[in-house]
Amino acid sequence: AFVDIGVKQDGLLHRSQIPRYADPTVGDVLSVEILSVDSERGRISLGWVGDR
Repeated sequence: AFVDIGVKQDGLLHRSQIPRYADPTVGDVLSVEILSVDSERGRISLGWVGDR
């Protein structure tokens, strides 16, 4: 899932990072953490922290 984290580039929350009990939909507010930033490829990887 692509997540708007408030900067120019959206972050990617891979489905393996989303718990089975969660079913986020467009417009949901989630708590995520930045796992890595690849500035050369313009990618931001996110991890699940929980619902907000």
